[in-house]
Amino acid sequence: LIDILLAYCYEVCATEGENNVESPWNIRKLSSTLCWLETFTSISEVLTSFGRRVLCYPLYRHFSLVIRALNDTIMILKLGKSAVLKCLLDIHKIFRENDPAYILNDLYITDYCIWIQKAKSKKLAALAECMQKAELSKEDLGFELNELETAALLVHEEEKELKAIDADDSEQQLPPPSQEETSEFED
Repeated sequence: LIDILLAYCYEVCATEGENNVESPWNIRKLSSTLCWLETFTSISEVLTSFGRRVLCYPLYRHFSLVIRALNDTIMILKLGKSAVLKCLLDIHKIFRENDPAYILNDLYITDYCIWIQKAKSKKLAALAECMQKAELSKEDLGFELNELETAALLVHEEEKELKAIDADDSEQQLPPPSQEETSEFED
């Protein structure tokens, strides 16, 4: 359930709630449960898998989107069963309108919609608390993001320095204005 909600929250954040033709694909790809029928044994596994998928598959790939989806999912779980059910029903609608994704409604979403109505609110609150305690850092994803970001900043700084040097060189190569040109400008 968690990775489905995470994928949904990412999609809502990325599209500002305006579903488009890519919405079913995004939700399917970002949720390991829906994409690969994966089962997890811990919240940290779910978060790591989701974080890696966000940085690999969709159009907008940024670690801050992972954190935003995580915080939104925690908020939805804290709001209770009705909020989770609304999200699941929206996913159901998105998948119903998409040919390859409709089967996921039969496999997962419909059953989750039924289950969430019977689930205890305390379990959702406990799940939200566990997610809040779980920490996800760039290092957990295994992509060496900090090193890549540092390298990108160094390259960016070098390019700025080269542009500044090129600008200085082009100014120095211009010949000084002649006496006639300066007198024309003064008139």
